[in-house]
Formats: sequence, structure tokens, C-alpha cells
Amino acid sequence: MKKLLLGLLILSLCSTMLVFSSCTNFESEFSSSTNFESESNNQNPPVAQINSAELTNGELIVWYTDGSFVNTGLVTPIHGTDGFDYYLLPDDTYAIMPVDVENIEKITIPSTYCEKAVTIILDRAFINATNLKSIIFSDNITGISDEAFSGCSSLESVVIPDGVTYIGWHTFYDCSSLAEVS
Repeated sequence: MKKLLLGLLILSLCSTMLVFSSCTNFESEFSSSTNFESESNNQNPPVAQINSAELTNGELIVWYTDGSFVNTGLVTPIHGTDGFDYYLLPDDTYAIMPVDVENIEKITIPSTYCEKAVTIILDRAFINATNLKSIIFSDNITGISDEAFSGCSSLESVVIPDGVTYIGWHTFYDCSSLAEVS
């Protein structure tokens, strides 16, 4: 039994390494296996612009400007070498979340990953990053999801890019040092 479980684990790890060995492989795997669902039970993703995204029990839920949503199902992030996890969105852009926020003092959100725009900061992405003092957004960011920076008590100022069309609920809640948002 142990040999069987070990064999399955090794097979799983090898499959994962093959699927995620490059961004191109990940994209084709994502595109062929994703089942889109929305509140209207339409199997096609909405045509409205993406507002925000959240992870709920490992499922990526994408919210649109028209109030509709798409549940892309269980997702596995792409682990970037820059300390971020990337989630491919239905519009062929990425949502982003840091791997670890414990010791982050300054962060720059990249504008692209694998030649695709990074447009969304996931919900609760930097929650309780108490050492975070400075954040630089790329101009590609269009949505900052719910509670993305909630509890970042050392954050002093934030410059929101002009292209941001959505700032979620409690995004900067309990940021006690935040003196300026522009």
C-alpha cells in the first residue's frame, strides 16, 4: 500500500511539473479543463469587465462590473519566482497574491507575468501584513479586491493608479498609519 501511495505521489508531482513547467503549458491546461459557471447558469463567461476575484475553498470566483460572477472551480496557482502566486483569469490576465506577507515592508506589484497583464489583487491578499509600509501598483491594475490590505497597520500612503475601476469592501480597513490615499 505504501509503495502504491508513493508511486501515485511521484506521478502526481511529475504531472504537476510537466503541466506547470512553462506558462504556455499552464495556459493550455487551464483553457482545456476550466468549466465556467455563473449565476445565470450560462456556460460562457460574462462580457463585462472583471472587478475583483476571490479564493473560496480553493475555488477562484471572479466578479464582473455588471454584478455577475464566474466560478472557475478548483485552481492551482502558478508559483512565480518573485514571491507571488498568479491565477489566470477568464479574460487572459492574472490575479495576484503574495506567497507570504509576514516580513514584507515594501512591495511592487508587477505589471505582467508571462507576457500577460496582472490586473487584479485578490481578496485578502495582504491582510494583516503589519510590516508593509509601501506599495507600488502597476498601471495595469484595474481591481483591488475586498480586504486586500486590511490590517496593514504600518502602511503610510497609497497611490491608486488611474486605471483602477474597483476598490473592494474594507480594502484599507484598520490601516492605522495610512495618512494619504491618492
